[in-house]
Amino acid sequence: MTASVLSVAGAALVLLVSCASARSLPPPAFAHGPSADELLGRAEASEGQGDSVRAEQYAVAAIARGAAEDRVTRFLVRVCLLADRPRSALRYTLASLAHHPDDVALQYVAAVIQQALGDDVAALRSAEVLTRSHPSFAPGFYVLGLALREQGDLEGARTAFATLLQLDPANRHAPEAGAFVVAPNHATRAFVVTPSHATLPTAVPKRTRGRDDTRRRIPTDAVRGS
Repeated sequence: MTASVLSVAGAALVLLVSCASARSLPPPAFAHGPSADELLGRAEASEGQGDSVRAEQYAVAAIARGAAEDRVTRFLVRVCLLADRPRSALRYTLASLAHHPDDVALQYVAAVIQQALGDDVAALRSAEVLTRSHPSFAPGFYVLGLALREQGDLEGARTAFATLLQLDPANRHAPEAGAFVVAPNHATRAFVVTPSHATLPTAVPKRTRGRDDTRRRIPTDAVRGS
């Protein structure tokens, strides 16, 4: 799973809070007292209580007060994905990428969420940027392969999956990639966003079903804050 902006653009980030429920509540009382760390603590406490709206508000306020953007971005992505608000998570991710374009984790999150939302063109573009800027990052070629497959470029997808296998033969997606290299197909996937490390998310294919067919569902887990 998210994007926040730098402290100098904290006011603009407040405008990016995209959850309708967050807009419907009055903002928490932080204007004259709490530090960035205190606000982030309140955000984490609110998340622990299951109040994603307040968690998001406090986190945005913490950025405006100078909290570390990379830490809070990952927190915001997680909060939004836990609350099933992938578009909000994507907005935070893209806003942060505007200031940190080489952040491999954010690039990966963006590609995964775009693919999950069915924005195949944007997902392909993000995956291409990711693999060009981080050519040794094997998971990027998994996402690239899936994006190319969705676009019908089976040969391109085959090349991407072969690169994944070359970079990391033990990758969790190696069986799927290997099967595709042997027998390319048009099978489509949805995505589950989960963290494999504290700062690096992974994408796990999951079948889309029922009422979620119109959007490739992104469930709860996301990038953990540092």
